[in-house]
Amino acid sequence: MAIRPWLAWLEDLLGVEREQFEPPLSYIEAVDRARREWLAARAYFETVAEPELVDHAIYLVDAAERKYVYLLRAAREAGVVATLTGAGRGIDRDIRRASQA
Repeated sequence: MAIRPWLAWLEDLLGVEREQFEPPLSYIEAVDRARREWLAARAYFETVAEPELVDHAIYLVDAAERKYVYLLRAAREAGVVATLTGAGRGIDRDIRRASQA
């Protein structure tokens, strides 16, 4: 396979074994992480005081929002429905809202 040499090269470059790579996230975990990144980017934008950083903050908010929306759509297309309790309720609403769009 053509991918194996690349994986070996990457392992050598990073100095790690293949088992140390992070496993893929579930849709729910990915959506939740993207949502937290988006909220953090918005908080950063609201606190930026330097004019030179405003464009950077806008870029971060836009990129994080696009990632979040993409993952919501991907979860909807995969038929994911979150039924978590507590803090996960925000994810449940977001996934259902994406399926209605």
